[in-house]
Amino acid sequence: MTFIFMSFALIMLFPKLQLSIQRDFAAAVLMHDSNKMKLLHDGQLVSRKVLGAVPHDTGIDDPWFEVNAYCLYNTDRWKDLNPKFVLQVYRDVVATGDKKFAQAVWPSVYVAMAYMDQFDKDGDGMIQNEGFPD
Repeated sequence: MTFIFMSFALIMLFPKLQLSIQRDFAAAVLMHDSNKMKLLHDGQLVSRKVLGAVPHDTGIDDPWFEVNAYCLYNTDRWKDLNPKFVLQVYRDVVATGDKKFAQAVWPSVYVAMAYMDQFDKDGDGMIQNEGFPD
C-alpha cells in the first residue's frame, strides 16, 4: 500500500491527509477494472483490479481511476493488503475519533474483509498461503 510506512506519522502529524488517503483506498476497494495487464514475473494476463481487493497503489497513468501500477505479481491475490487496510482504518478512527470517516469507509472495510474469505480454504478462520510471494 502506498504510504504504508509513513501512515503512522501522517495520522499523528497530519491526520486530515491520512484520512484523505484512506478514503482514496476505500473507494478503490469498491472498484473493478477488468482491463488486462501483463505480469512481469510470468507473462500472465490478469484483471488490473478486482472488487474487494485493496490495491497495491493508486496508479501512475490515471491515478485513482487506473490503480495497481505495480505489475510484477498479481496483487489481488496478496494476503496482507486487505488486513493492513482494515487495521489502518481502525487505528485512524481510534486516533482521530472521526465517526463520519468510520461510517464513510465502513462499506469498503466490510467488502475488504469479505474478499478475504476466499483464502480460508479449510474454514478454520485462518487464511492459507498459496505458495508464492503473497
